[in-house]
Amino acid sequence: MNNQSIQSLLQQFALFKDLSDHEMMPIVNIAKSRQYQAGTHVFMQGILWQTFTLSKKE
Repeated sequence: MNNQSIQSLLQQFALFKDLSDHEMMPIVNIAKSRQYQAGTHVFMQGILWQTFTLSKKE
């Protein structure tokens, strides 16, 4: 995904909806897009993560 696509996707969520392009830039720059096959365990109970994850079902 390119930066514009990432920003557009993030701004579909209320948390990012009202942020300006300038405010979004640092977030977009560290964002990573990942795709998982159906049935894949993405989160495991009891494991601490130091990331913020948004999930979108396509």
